[in-house]
Amino acid sequence: MNAAKALLYQKKIPDYRLKELRAILVEFYDLVPGAENNEISNDILMDAVNLEIANRRGKVVSHGLKVVSSLTSPVSLVNFEVMWREHFVKQMQPKFLPVGWDTHHRIDRYSVMSME
Repeated sequence: MNAAKALLYQKKIPDYRLKELRAILVEFYDLVPGAENNEISNDILMDAVNLEIANRRGKVVSHGLKVVSSLTSPVSLVNFEVMWREHFVKQMQPKFLPVGWDTHHRIDRYSVMSME
């Protein structure tokens, strides 16, 4: 990721551009909003740089394939569904949801699926 490379290796970057580059990483890594005003850890910067290197070497795996392959067990599917619902509620802030709906709603159906 070029933003990470610039933050790691370029020394003469104007403040406004530093903030823009950090904002790219904040969005990509879903960091706390406002983090673009602070330093980003070297671990995150190195991870972002390595992502691009892996892609250049032809080890590209689509995001969809990574998600699907990580959801092979009912437990991981439940965790993903709860995480996705929490993300939906946080981002969309819906005003109207069905009565009784929550982020763990209908999770019990997976115990039935895993028994089959």
